[in-house]
Amino acid sequence: MPLTTILFDAGGVLVQPDWQRVREILGDMLKPVSNDRLRQAEWICHRELDTATVIQDTNDDQRWFRFFERTLALAGVPTPDDLKDRLLALYEVHRQNNLWSDLPSDVVPTLDRLQSSGYRLGVVSNANGTVESLLHNVGLSNYFLTIVDSGREGVEKPNPEIFRRALARMNAAPSQTTHIGDYFHIDVVGAERAQIFPVLLDRAALHIDRKCARVTSLNEFAARILQRNF
Repeated sequence: MPLTTILFDAGGVLVQPDWQRVREILGDMLKPVSNDRLRQAEWICHRELDTATVIQDTNDDQRWFRFFERTLALAGVPTPDDLKDRLLALYEVHRQNNLWSDLPSDVVPTLDRLQSSGYRLGVVSNANGTVESLLHNVGLSNYFLTIVDSGREGVEKPNPEIFRRALARMNAAPSQTTHIGDYFHIDVVGAERAQIFPVLLDRAALHIDRKCARVTSLNEFAARILQRNF
């Protein structure tokens, strides 16, 4: 059946951690490292976390703390004695005003291209209940027919139920839907369980061993969708 519906993950796909905001909150401990170095460490950490065991044994909140602790270590940030307290303060800011607020340059062109080509777009995200307001604040919410946030739904990817809720709200068939996300064991596995065709976004080319459709940018994703090249 022809593809009609595209579901996007939010964090890591539509939005990234805003390291400048993180820097302002954590203060002097980040002085020795650049934002580019933090971004590179972020991708390496992301690959380390993306194992079946980690995803099975943790929830999104727990992975949030692991993500920041490990990313800072990989970037060579000196560990202060009060790191736990600083991360708790960072988390409180994130809880109120999502820190994944940096927009990659390929997001808006991709959404424009796919929407103007007639595709119906939605979001399925493991998050803390703030994704809808976040996407509104960065100017993306009007692209999507539904925004499904695990923090509001009480169910997280890779549980297929969260995908089924998105499909029901969009009146979409799994066989006519694809989902793009940046975690193999969350996005790809979850979409497959919901009988949705998955695509892995691998911006740093660290997942070449994964047995799934894979792209390194949203521009590539849009081009292949329009060429029906998956």
